Amino acid sequence: MTGTLTSIPLVQQLDVNGHPLSGCRLFLYQANTSNPVAAYINYGLSPGQEHPWPIVADIYGRIPMFWLADGFYRARLEDRFGRVLFDETQMPAVGGGTGGGTVIAADAFKTGDVLWQPVNDIKPGWVRLNGGTIGNAVSTGTERHHADCVALYSWVYERFDDTLCPVTGGRTDAATDFNGGKAMRTPDMRATLAMGLDIMGNTTAGSSGLFAGVPGAYINTHPLPAATGDAVYDRAGSILGANMHLLTIGQTVKHGHASQINEVGHWHDYYHATFVSGTYSSTGTGPVFSADEFVGTSEDMVGATVSIGNAVKLGVTPAQQANDEPHNNTPRAMLGTWFIRL
Repeated sequence: MTGTLTSIPLVQQLDVNGHPLSGCRLFLYQANTSNPVAAYINYGLSPGQEHPWPIVADIYGRIPMFWLADGFYRARLEDRFGRVLFDETQMPAVGGGTGGGTVIAADAFKTGDVLWQPVNDIKPGWVRLNGGTIGNAVSTGTERHHADCVALYSWVYERFDDTLCPVTGGRTDAATDFNGGKAMRTPDMRATLAMGLDIMGNTTAGSSGLFAGVPGAYINTHPLPAATGDAVYDRAGSILGANMHLLTIGQTVKHGHASQINEVGHWHDYYHATFVSGTYSSTGTGPVFSADEFVGTSEDMVGATVSIGNAVKLGVTPAQQANDEPHNNTPRAMLGTWFIRL
C-alpha cells in the first residue's frame, strides 16, 4: 500500500521565530539508517515520478506532497543553511497518512525481503530478481539506477560473491563501488523455484545425493562439490538442477531388447556334376564328368551338411524406440514475478 509521513507534506515548516523555512530540505532514509529512499510525486509510486533527493520546500516553507510504500522511515529536516531542525529515526508511512492504522515494526518489509506475486509487473520500492543490475543514479543499472538502491546494493554485496552477483569492473567494497557508479547483478530467479539449503542449521537432509555426478545440473554456480568441504548445494544463492535434461546411458533404467529368430527349415539351390566314364592313370588322364547340372530346390536340404567357403553372418538391428531428446524436469508451477525489497 501507499502512505506518507504525518505532519510533513503540505504543512508549513517554521523557524523558532515563526518565520516560514523557505528552502528547507527533507532527507528521507530507511528507518534507523543512513540509507536514502526515494519519495514519489504520484500515489501509484510510478518509476520516473520520484522527487529529487532531498525534497526542497517552496518559499512558504511547505514540503510538496510525497508518497512512500507503507513501512518505517527516518526523516531529517534541515534549513537551507544545513542546520538540523528535526531528525526522526522511525516514522510510519501508513494508508495515505490519514491515520486509522498501525504498522508493527517487526512486520514491516526490510531490505532483502523477498516476495512472489502472480504478476508480470514492477513493484514500487522493490526490484525484480531477474538477474538485472542495480546501482546509483549514474551507474548502468539495467533493473534500477537510483540512490535508493544503496541499501539493497550493500545487502547483496555482503551475501553473494562475484561469482553469483558480479560487480562491473570488479569489487573494492560496497560503499566505494556504489558511489563509484559500478552496477552489480542481482540474484536471478527467472524460471527458478525456491529450495531450502541442505543443512540450514540442522544436519544434512541428504539432498547432495540428488545432484552428485551430474555436472550439467549445475548452472551459474560455484565449483562443483568435492567429496568433502564447502558444497554448492549448501551455499545460499547457488542454482541446482535444470528444467530440461538429456539422460545419459548410465542414467537410463537397466533393460534388455528381445530379439528372436525362428528357423523352421529352408531350401538351398545347388549344382553337381554327373560321372560319365574313365579311370585315373599315370598318364594324367582321368574320369570324365558331364557339365554342371542345376538341381534347383527340388531337394530338401534340411538335415544335410553343407559347407560354405565364405562365412555368412546374419545381423539383426532392433528398431529405434526413442528420439534422444531432453525431457522436462519442471513440476507443475504457477508463473509470476519474484521481487526483492530495496
